[in-house]
Amino acid sequence: MKWFKHDTDCDRSEGLACLLAGLGWEGYGKWFRLLEIVASKMDETDRCSISYPLWWYCDQFKTSPRKTWDFLKTCEKLLKISVETSQELERNLNETQSKLQQNSSLFRKELIKIEIPNLLKKRDNHTKNLQVACKKLAPRYKSKDKDKDKDMSNPENGITYQAIVDLYHEILHELPSVVKLTTKRQSYLKARLNSNITSKGGRHVKTLEFWKAYFTRVRDSDFLMGDNERGWQTSFDFLITEKAFMKIIESHSDYFKRR
Repeated sequence: MKWFKHDTDCDRSEGLACLLAGLGWEGYGKWFRLLEIVASKMDETDRCSISYPLWWYCDQFKTSPRKTWDFLKTCEKLLKISVETSQELERNLNETQSKLQQNSSLFRKELIKIEIPNLLKKRDNHTKNLQVACKKLAPRYKSKDKDKDKDMSNPENGITYQAIVDLYHEILHELPSVVKLTTKRQSYLKARLNSNITSKGGRHVKTLEFWKAYFTRVRDSDFLMGDNERGWQTSFDFLITEKAFMKIIESHSDYFKRR
């Protein structure tokens, strides 16, 4: 979904009015940020849900695990959304703050699924599905080089940049999500695809099999996934840089422990 309708008097609705009264404008802002995230994942299948670990939501809202969980459950109660997770995680979230810290591994492992069916009513009502909507969205400029624009969206062999992003989300869902496929990201992906690299397993860079194996290899790196002194985690932008790309393909010791 490229955009959704936002009523100018939505703060007067019963649910949002209660949210505003209880959590203030901070809660109001977080609610619309949540709508943006879920809407960005919607496609022609009418998907209106996301599934990420608790720590990911904490990073999005810049709040503690307890405060983030309380916010999501308040939204579930007031705004007709669904919040689902494992019984183990929900049980631990009811523990004291000290025990919460002891069980921090759960926040990275257990997923929380959020579904907002009402978003289907808020999307562009001039189209029946997102595919038609995308076709009707006129470009803001006309490029003099039509072949260049075509290459930016659909590389010659048919693998699209969005397909690579989708694989990243599927395999590395704990890492920061890609909300927008910017021009800079497209140019980095184009450079990686034009490198014509073939992996040790015989997978060419212009195949989804290559990228699936690539992101799976990233998951095998404790360092890239956050097990390091700084607690730093990699991101999509980092993984598509030339330096990181080559180190991961070559299993460099900076990222992988020698066995």
